[in-house]
Amino acid sequence: MKFPSIIQLYNSFLKVCNRFPFPILYAIIATVCAIIITDNYNNNTWIEYYIKGIYLGNFGLALSLALTLYTEINLLSKAKFYLFNGLIILVLALIYFSIDPYLYDSDIILLLILGFAFHLLVAFSAFTSKEENNGFWQINKTFFLQFATSALYSAVLFIGLSIAILSTKILFNLDFKEQIYIRLWIFIVGVFNTIFFLSGVSQPLKNLETETAYPKGLKVFTQYVLIPLATIYLAILLAYEVKIIIQWSLPQSSVAILILGYAVFGILSNLLVHPIRNDDGNKWINLFSKSFYFLMLPLLILLAASIYKRVADYGITESRYLLIVMALWLAFISIYFLIKGRKQIRLIPISLFILSILIVFGPWGIKNVSKRSQQNRLEKILAGKPTNKKDNDAYSIVNYLADYHGIKSLQQFVKPNLSNIETKLSAEMVKANWSKWDVNRKLKDTVISLMKINPNFKTEFDSQAFNYYNFTTKDKSVDLQNAVKLIPINGNDYYQDSVFNVYIISQNFKFSVTTKKLIKISNSKSAIILNIESLLNKLINDNKIRTKNNNGAFLMSNKEMIVSNTLDDLTFTFYIHNLSGNKDNVTYSGNIIVTKN
Repeated sequence: MKFPSIIQLYNSFLKVCNRFPFPILYAIIATVCAIIITDNYNNNTWIEYYIKGIYLGNFGLALSLALTLYTEINLLSKAKFYLFNGLIILVLALIYFSIDPYLYDSDIILLLILGFAFHLLVAFSAFTSKEENNGFWQINKTFFLQFATSALYSAVLFIGLSIAILSTKILFNLDFKEQIYIRLWIFIVGVFNTIFFLSGVSQPLKNLETETAYPKGLKVFTQYVLIPLATIYLAILLAYEVKIIIQWSLPQSSVAILILGYAVFGILSNLLVHPIRNDDGNKWINLFSKSFYFLMLPLLILLAASIYKRVADYGITESRYLLIVMALWLAFISIYFLIKGRKQIRLIPISLFILSILIVFGPWGIKNVSKRSQQNRLEKILAGKPTNKKDNDAYSIVNYLADYHGIKSLQQFVKPNLSNIETKLSAEMVKANWSKWDVNRKLKDTVISLMKINPNFKTEFDSQAFNYYNFTTKDKSVDLQNAVKLIPINGNDYYQDSVFNVYIISQNFKFSVTTKKLIKISNSKSAIILNIESLLNKLINDNKIRTKNNNGAFLMSNKEMIVSNTLDDLTFTFYIHNLSGNKDNVTYSGNIIVTKN
């Protein structure tokens, strides 16, 4: 076996970069932003911009790849190619300014839908004509196999390099930060995996239309893995449908997931076996291909009943909106293929792409429909006589609207201007180094109080493990008269451990801000612990401050928000300005003041 030389690998790399310059550029942008986040995860000011860089880089990769494939097939001029790349940048700019996942949870769903749509565009961008079904199937077969191969190579490369790094760390006593492993993974997935995947895209693409090769492994995978799985799903669902008909009851809402699972496995199986479905010796495959869409019809009735039950009880949310849309799309696809036949498989990604774009924007879009549905539901609850159940439901809706659509979506239910309140709290956020999540929580508490919803309702989650608490100091100033060092601290339980060194009076001290709510301080001789968890538990369990009106948000004195310990002749006192979270997750910020004993 002849292995490629370094020069051959280098030339192949240049060839891929020359063929796909824009997709690789977007991949590098997303990768760099992700790596920066691993080093600046406590920087609340900039992290949201790096997150935007990640998903915009991903979108740019998909869109520019689709454009490159379309250009190769249709022989666009360089002027048009660069013009369309300019339009891609414009689309990314519009997404950047119109969607903010850092503020609204519903925008996260919009980004997932857009990402799904843009990747679907890659699937049919090269072969757009209805006469090019074979080329369409061949290029997507290449994508499927190349994705699996690049994922395997990336995983093996990461494991191998991680072992090498760990070995050098142990053998040569090197001090690598733990983030090196996540950064390595990000680089391999973002850059290596992308370039490897693109290197396997056939060239010239026109030749795919006449290609007839069908991988044996793909047939085995489909025939003995995907189709049996889909058949098992089908048997379970049909048996369940018979059961609810006999009992004459509405189906459980969870059955929708099983139906969608059957649809995904079934459609994927049909796509993968499309070229050989009518070949001699493939009767089992042919039978499955013919019967799949027919057997989807009774399951769609079951799916509609499941969705109706959930929507009737709780209104429309983003997840239920997607279920409704998927049910309608599956009905359309099933009826179309039953009437027209199964030749035009390109309709599957094309129709899904169009549908995905349509539901993102406009008054009919997923965000607006879900918001209006829950606002109407809240209005009906508030108009009725208060009960424990209605308070529970109202509390849940307020949380949903604030988290998914912003506090302004609740303006119609209260008289005070919520925008002014939000502006004021945002200003406090900057001073106290709160996160936007802290501000949103305070805004929700304010609205609940203004709407006179009972904040002390009981639910299945009403325990200290789930309740959220916020403790903040009245006065953020500290006495620096005897201080020899001031060290700002921002520990966040949702991210990685942070380790740094501080030089204090001719000594080097190592600070470890851990995700176990501890701050470990050590020198060459000994170590101490500042236990944030103990303070949090004490504050939560102190019944003297747990009044009904606080709803988990408390204003504390400076002396109640101090953790202190002594190491050698130095005292380390952590003046905590803000302590938020529960017994499982916590965020905190403040200053450690070091004084000499």
